[in-house]
Amino acid sequence: MLDHRPFLLFIHGFMGSAREFETLAARSFHDYSYGCFLLPGHDEVPIDSRTNWKTVADAISQYLDKKDVAQAVLVGYSMGGRMALGMAHLHPGRVAGLVLTSVNPGLATAEDRQQRLTADQQLVQRLKESDFEAFLADWYAQPLFGSLQSKSVYRDVLVHRQAQNPQALAQAAVQLSIAHHPDFQPMAGRLQKPVLLLTGGADKKAVGLAKDWQAKWPSLRWVSMPHAGHAVYVEQPNTWAMAIRDFLLAETV
Repeated sequence: MLDHRPFLLFIHGFMGSAREFETLAARSFHDYSYGCFLLPGHDEVPIDSRTNWKTVADAISQYLDKKDVAQAVLVGYSMGGRMALGMAHLHPGRVAGLVLTSVNPGLATAEDRQQRLTADQQLVQRLKESDFEAFLADWYAQPLFGSLQSKSVYRDVLVHRQAQNPQALAQAAVQLSIAHHPDFQPMAGRLQKPVLLLTGGADKKAVGLAKDWQAKWPSLRWVSMPHAGHAVYVEQPNTWAMAIRDFLLAETV
């Protein structure tokens, strides 16, 4: 169970920004204390050769120290959700609960990890060599973002992404890749903390992963939102926020 009004820490995804969640939090979680953590390689946060999921977990813990927060509910999207799982793995005492949106917890085999690393290296080459606007157009042409392109907010998303540094993003894509951390699903099952999974119904891969989690971990809560894809918090922000508020209320002492 959660304490009354736990601290919420929002962690954005690849190419994202804390600003996205600051706007959402100010509107939908104004009665909670909250913070928005910026991943290395995004906005003005530096990234170097030592950066990995473990250093990010330590940085999240240090962020909570600066806020004088003992425990937080980590609200992570995609890459940010994986970093939240890494934090729960290395610093379980700092995590009161997890809200994971469109998150793949990890890859089970070395072969899967090598295939993903190869794909990430190809992604980095495209980031470094191609026009950034063309890269973004290709990125959001993926089926998991198909429903986003039809929404009026799509143009705003592109504007925010274009403000990023593609060279720094290239480093983050490889160094924070799912290929470089263990499969967090078994750890999450042993965590004994409240966990909520959120998916868009049109993101078939995320839905399949959530079904697998729930089959192995019946106590986990899962909400899938129809007519939304991977970026469900962008496409259906009010429904997304309400699902989180319902979860926090249900899990509060």
